Amino acid sequence: MDFDLDEAIPILERTPSVISALLGDVPEKWTRVDEGPDTWSPREVVAHLINGEHTDWIPRARIILRQEKYRRFDPFDRFADIKTQRPLRELLSEFEAVRGRNVATLRGCKHGWGAITFTRLRGEIDALRNESEAFLARGFLFDQR
Repeated sequence: MDFDLDEAIPILERTPSVISALLGDVPEKWTRVDEGPDTWSPREVVAHLINGEHTDWIPRARIILRQEKYRRFDPFDRFADIKTQRPLRELLSEFEAVRGRNVATLRGCKHGWGAITFTRLRGEIDALRNESEAFLARGFLFDQR
């Protein structure tokens, strides 16, 4: 499958509303429960997604677009802020807002992607896809052990 940014953007845009539809009316105490060691609760997943929005994918896209000789990604701390005690509705609202800003940023720099060939980015794209697939395989909302 060839990656098409114009097809990906609507998926990125609707992800917050899909997660809100799944979790918005769930009792708060249910969103704080995980399935045991090395699993995350739904609220921890949302906190993780917010952290990724702030520190991972758009900052990495900017590094790629700069096309400098030395392109180093800052390490991504996937556990940052996952233990927040903020209400889930607040987290869902923040995720929607920050994802909206990031998609707007992506749309704004979309023309820059044309200067970078898919082959040149293959390693970065594969790494991000593998990271995403691994995250989903571990259980997006609940670990399915």
